Amino acid sequence: MAEVLALAAVWLLTVAVLTLDLTGVWQRGAYFRWQGLGVLIGIGAELTSAFAQFRGWPASQLYGLRLITDPLTVVGAGLLLVALLLQSRTRRTKGGPRPSNQVE
Repeated sequence: MAEVLALAAVWLLTVAVLTLDLTGVWQRGAYFRWQGLGVLIGIGAELTSAFAQFRGWPASQLYGLRLITDPLTVVGAGLLLVALLLQSRTRRTKGGPRPSNQVE
């Protein structure tokens, strides 16, 4: 039960922060939206699977559910990678910190 509650808390926190970003109250940038979406999809899939296991679903139903949730988790991880690429590109175009070994 603790796993389900922890996943639910992270999911709700992500929804709240992403809503604040989308409404303009707390603007973080496009990369943050991609990160939030990736976390929502990945955690949502794992939360669904954990709740089904907690409810004691039979193995055949869990297998069918995993056929849906495992690809969703991969999609969530992919969105997190897209967010990292966007963040690094944004940092590079804004003239972010350069590595100390780079000669000007």
